[in-house]
Order: sequence, then structure tokens, then C-alpha cells
Amino acid sequence: MKLKMVTFKLGIILVCRRMFLGRHSLRKLLKLEPWIRYDQKKEIFFVVQDSMDWHAKNSMRRNITEHLSCVIPGYVLSLKDLASGYLDHCLERYLFQRNDLKKTNQDTCWHLYADKKVVVGWLDPEKEFDQKGRKDFIRELALQKPEFLDESKIGSFERDLEGFVFHHLERKIFHDEKVLKLFGKIENEGFRELLSMAKPIILGYSTKTFRYSFISGRHRAAALRYLMAKGKISPDFQIKCHLVQYPFESLSYNKPWHPLCKECDRLGVFDPDKVEKSELYV
Repeated sequence: MKLKMVTFKLGIILVCRRMFLGRHSLRKLLKLEPWIRYDQKKEIFFVVQDSMDWHAKNSMRRNITEHLSCVIPGYVLSLKDLASGYLDHCLERYLFQRNDLKKTNQDTCWHLYADKKVVVGWLDPEKEFDQKGRKDFIRELALQKPEFLDESKIGSFERDLEGFVFHHLERKIFHDEKVLKLFGKIENEGFRELLSMAKPIILGYSTKTFRYSFISGRHRAAALRYLMAKGKISPDFQIKCHLVQYPFESLSYNKPWHPLCKECDRLGVFDPDKVEKSELYV
């Protein structure tokens, strides 16, 4: 009884502290990003700029992640309404392949395809992407991500016809992806609302594609969506989160590279009520 009372009091103290820090962080975000408006009544953040370049989107995404992580979320979304992008579906598929098909990490399509080549930037398709073009791109990318300042790996960068630049990752991962452990924890202990307050899920929503994309909290959502598909969580289960709405496709570029990933993305929204489970995951 005493332990529960102490835990309750500590929870109250932490919530009060986060409310104080949250107000400061919210003001700072709106000052740093003049193109973001906050509707306090709807609990939604709106990006009012119609077009932004790659660097402006990256900067905005970083600021949103940093400052909204300190703000207690107020927007509520039902799990069944969470229609997200291809990479989020990959994590759901990973859970299915590990739990239902009993595949090893290295045999899942997450590690074979989705996690091998990732979008790291965009370059006008009209510009040359030869040896010099790659070097210039890497140097510019390294201003934001110093780990890319390694011109010896220049051959690991490729560009598609739309201008998106992919980086081939030379890595083999044999331990469990963290979403698997998170899924087990939620399945056994339930989803803790305090976790959403301490480390909130941040969702982006495109009024162009009518899809959500995760700015933060992708692994938690994938675990919840998978549990919903297995009938262990109600589709009406509500998630507290921050919602950032924008008039373009996304604040980040998560695009499939491998043909199998592109084919998987054709299904669009993975809704267990409308699509057979075999189509969802197999």
C-alpha cells in the first residue's frame, strides 16, 4: 500500500514537472518554427507552408522531435484509424514473421530488404550524380549527419528517378529488433498510458496522401497494430499523441527501394477488417 502511494505521488510530481517544462518547450518550438501553428482547441499542430526543401523539413522534424518530447500529448486517435506508411507496415510484418512464421532475424524481409537501403536525402534529378556529384552530396549531408563524412563509401549511395538518394547499409543484425521485445512487454503487461506522457508518440499527417507517418513512436504503434490484427487489442483502442498536419507528402522520406517492398506497399492501408491477414503479412 505504501509503495503504491509513493508511486502515485512520484507520478503526480513528474506530471507537474512535465507540464511546466512542456509549456516552455512549446513556446520555444513555435518560436523556432514560424511556419507551425498550434490549435489549442483541436490539439493539432499545423504546418502552413505549402512547399519546403529537404533541409527545411529535416530541421523542422528535429525541432518537433526535440521539443514536443517534453510536452504532454492531448490529441487522441483510435488504433483502427492509424493508416501509416510502408516502413511502419514493415515492422508489423517483422513481428508476424518472427512470431508466427518463426523466422530468424536475418531471414525477415525487414533485414533482407527494408533495413538495407534507406533514404538519406534528395537531389534534383537534373543534376549529375557522378563521382563528383556524390562527393558534393555526401559533404552537404555530413553537415547535419557527420557519420556520413566518409568518401570511401561513395559507391553505397544511389539515386532513383525521382531524385531520392538511398544509402546501402553494410550491416548484419542477429539480435532481436527492439519492436519484438516491446511487443512482448505490451502483450504481457498492457500498454502503459504514462509511457505516452513521458515519451509521447508524435504523428505527422499529410493532407495530400491522407496518411499518417511517425515522427516518433513507430515501434510502439507497430506493436499495437500487430496485437490488434491478432485480436488482442480492440480497434477502438485510443492512443494519446501529438499530431502535426502538413500539406505535402511527408516530413521525412521513407520510400521502398526493393521491388518486393514496393509491391508490399501497394496495399496501402493495412486494415484487418478489409484485407486478409495472408495479404497483410505474407
